[in-house]
Amino acid sequence: MLKRLIFRLLLFFYCLLLLIFGLHPFEFKSLCITNKINWLADKNGIQISPCHEIASEEPSKELYKSFIDAKGFTIEVFISVDDIDQNGPARIVTYSLNTSQRNFTLGQEFDSLILRLRTTESDENGVYPHFRADNALTPGKNQHLTVSYDGKLEKLYVDGKLRETSSALEGIFSNWDPKAFFVIGNEHTGDRLWQGKIYLVALYNRALGDEEIYQNYKDVISIGTTAIGSRQNHNGLIRYYTFSEGKGGVVNNQAKQEKSGHLIPVNLSLHSLKRFNFKLSLADISLYFRDIVFNIIGFIPLSTILFLNASKHRSVFSIIYFRPILMGIIISILLEFLQVFSTSRVPTILDVLCNLMGTVIGSISLHIGWTLIVRKHLLKT
Repeated sequence: MLKRLIFRLLLFFYCLLLLIFGLHPFEFKSLCITNKINWLADKNGIQISPCHEIASEEPSKELYKSFIDAKGFTIEVFISVDDIDQNGPARIVTYSLNTSQRNFTLGQEFDSLILRLRTTESDENGVYPHFRADNALTPGKNQHLTVSYDGKLEKLYVDGKLRETSSALEGIFSNWDPKAFFVIGNEHTGDRLWQGKIYLVALYNRALGDEEIYQNYKDVISIGTTAIGSRQNHNGLIRYYTFSEGKGGVVNNQAKQEKSGHLIPVNLSLHSLKRFNFKLSLADISLYFRDIVFNIIGFIPLSTILFLNASKHRSVFSIIYFRPILMGIIISILLEFLQVFSTSRVPTILDVLCNLMGTVIGSISLHIGWTLIVRKHLLKT
């Protein structure tokens, strides 16, 4: 009786470990069913709060084309941060695919402003190196923030004044990914929510000068974000959102150089349903080689653990092959189904095949071992 209890606990903890390793780090999508633009009633702007995100419907290829040969970069925002207990970093504005692949991200890490910018001299996440300005954000205060990059220097301007400079990053944007989505207030995968008010977003494919940035700040403060008609003609202005619509389900790009770029609310709970990958390629095998090895090794013990819990009245074929393979398929499908709602894991048919391969290897190994043990026992008898 005690032996059976031990074997049952062994099976339970083994299945629990498979779930932990298969779903870690447990970043699941919000169960938001609907999403709408939270327009501010008192002024032109929007409030970003839980279950909110506005993004391009499709990958922003026109934006990609605008930067592929660009020599510089400037992003300008006029925002008010709700609090400084936000990290990830929380995405204020991002042009990315997911949490680890981006072209650029402007985000908040507590009271720090973060810029992750992908160039030919950085990684695809824009982290090594990246720009960080500590103590740059003040909760509840309207702040005009501009970050520029000219190929050699990254500069942060707060309310029109130069605050910080970094020379850590170099390179150009020829390695940007055209499949990225332009998003305000969150990551495209829906798991890096930023909370606050946002009144203006402007994006340039060149580095603005000190005087231009200060003039933009003065215009925003004195005139407001919607009455700056001359801004539309600024050289290099690719995206320009003033949130002057005030109602409806679309935020329009008012920059004249790029006619596309409108943003809509996104149903966060449905994003990753599109990410299940049924295709197999040699590129996937080389890219995810470590995961493949872990998936195979992780399912090898399944046959032995089920064998220890099996009834003596069942056939050897059923105990060693049929039940483990069936159980392996069920667990694999359950894991991949749950990964559909994960923001950090990608469900693929390759995982299922690797898990099944590990189970079969375990069954064959068990069969060989069991045959040797029985043969040895018979010879002794």
